[in-house]
Amino acid sequence: MILGKTYTKTSGIFIAIAIILSLIFISPTTSNAKAFSPAESPAIGVSDTVDQNTVASSGNLLTNPNMEEIDGDSGLPVGWEKDSWLTGDEDTVFSIEDDEQSDIGHCLHIKNISPNDARLIQTISVSSNKLYKISGMIKAKGVPNGNVGASISVLNIKDNVLDLDDTYGEWQHFEFYGNTVGGQTSITIALRLGGYSNETVGEAWFDNISIVEYDQAPSDVIPISLESTYQDSSDDEEEITQQELIKAPQTHATIILVSLLWMLLCYTISKRVFNRQHGLLTNKNKPEISNVLIIVFASALVIRLVLAATSYGYTTDINCFKGWADHLANNGTWSFYDGSIFADYPPGYMYVLLILGFIQDVFAIPMDSSSMLVLIKLPAIIADVVMVYFVYSIASRKMSSKWALALASLVAFSPATILNTSLWGQVDSILVVLLLWSGQCLLDKKNLKACIIFVVALLIKPQALFFGPIILLWFIYEYINNVNKRGVLLDILKCVGVGIGLFIIAILPFWGTQEPLWIFGKYFSTVVSYPYASVNAFNLFALTGGNWAKDTTEFLLLSYKTWGYIFIVTVVAIGSWFFLKSKDKKHLWLVSAFIFIGIFTLAHNMHERYIYPAIFFLIMSYLETQDKRILLLSVGFSITFIFNTGVIL
Repeated sequence: MILGKTYTKTSGIFIAIAIILSLIFISPTTSNAKAFSPAESPAIGVSDTVDQNTVASSGNLLTNPNMEEIDGDSGLPVGWEKDSWLTGDEDTVFSIEDDEQSDIGHCLHIKNISPNDARLIQTISVSSNKLYKISGMIKAKGVPNGNVGASISVLNIKDNVLDLDDTYGEWQHFEFYGNTVGGQTSITIALRLGGYSNETVGEAWFDNISIVEYDQAPSDVIPISLESTYQDSSDDEEEITQQELIKAPQTHATIILVSLLWMLLCYTISKRVFNRQHGLLTNKNKPEISNVLIIVFASALVIRLVLAATSYGYTTDINCFKGWADHLANNGTWSFYDGSIFADYPPGYMYVLLILGFIQDVFAIPMDSSSMLVLIKLPAIIADVVMVYFVYSIASRKMSSKWALALASLVAFSPATILNTSLWGQVDSILVVLLLWSGQCLLDKKNLKACIIFVVALLIKPQALFFGPIILLWFIYEYINNVNKRGVLLDILKCVGVGIGLFIIAILPFWGTQEPLWIFGKYFSTVVSYPYASVNAFNLFALTGGNWAKDTTEFLLLSYKTWGYIFIVTVVAIGSWFFLKSKDKKHLWLVSAFIFIGIFTLAHNMHERYIYPAIFFLIMSYLETQDKRILLLSVGFSITFIFNTGVIL
């Protein structure tokens, strides 16, 4: 296809900018990367009296459980150590106090000045397949309603324990029972104020902590599982941080090898397809193309299923998906967002997890089995296959069947999609499929359908908001270039009305006892739940030392957050100017990619996976323009995505 002079000039500028951006964030950051797993533990209970109906088979396993021995240097109880999300003294104060109004004596005091997940921890040895009672005294105040408060918990277990937000000046006895699993040798106890992604302000006091082995639990108590993924590094020669893992030669070697093989595959396929005399397939041989396409689908599916079963994935995300699915299946949707459990996803994907939870319950699939792992990852795997078909179907309309098959194959066997879906276990592919579908509906002049699909995408993941300017730009474009402006306005009102109606209907089952505008608070809290300049994203802020640095940290006279907002507005403004000035609808995908890439590279609070949709927007842009440079950009950003997520996973 011969591109017009205007398009060649303007798209060349955008491609040059995109190449510069890719060079900026492909370099691994040298700052302190962190990775935290959930230390959640719901359910168990708080009691006013100590149970007398069971017999202990061991003494207290904790060192210094009453906080009486104090380290002269740190001022903390001997045998305990700090382990907080935010580590600054201006965020949380740990101290030892005397409670003069009771016989408690020395007690631990945790005061969160800034919203934080603060804990004092101690790792102890335990026996496998044994029952333990964990108890202590807690006093709490000042925790905002709905936040996770004070608790005694075990780090990184799947169940939850209750937490206390205000005991009105009184000490509260707190206890629960739990079983260790086969082969387990240790657990880490946390005296905690806040929770994973549920940081809070407030104060908490702890004392008389006890961990005792028991032969049996009271008849009215259901013990939780104490199986934990937490690894204590205090006894190791040196703690291995995630940044050190990023620098590990074997990590780089593996990623480089995969990237080189991917580039070789792309080059081979494109070379063979573009070679008209010796192409892989001929356009006339439709049955052969269909057979090969089926093989591509089947192979892509098998590869993903095998890897999904043999790789656990990113522990935090997988454990959350499992826990949410189980909670929804057993408790329903009405009270899901009442604050009793950590939940930072909007309601859309919870419907999917509700179905998965029912399937797990009906077929009694063990939570720790490979079958459950595949089930949790299955929706995203299906989305991958749908994405392959989507690319093939659109490509076959615009070019030869053999080239459509080649593009579909590149998507099917892309290490980026396999890494994100089967190895990591994330659901970004579902978001991508919905955004691709929404954008294509716009190009096909199906505006209402496009808006409905966009709302569904927004209900699945908040990152769909990045696509919001595209929807807005489309309607502005329609209004400017349409004679019947009244008809366009009515169309816009209809789309907005139906979209809002669908959104309200979708969130109603999750409303519970919350305030009418609760959903906006949920989206806002999700967006700002990681208040850092960069959250493992290889972007500009990470390159300048901002990885896991507070977004309020000063950078070039302003804070990272302020610069982030400035860059977001700038990126959207440039993309809008290009789209409206070009007066060509086919630039929708290129502008979409530019906005996603620009925000990822220059904005704050970015995670490593937020660049993912841009890879496929560039493929769609190639299908519209048939500019090979754009396809090469898609391959390039696939490699940068592999590097970024590979070193974090």
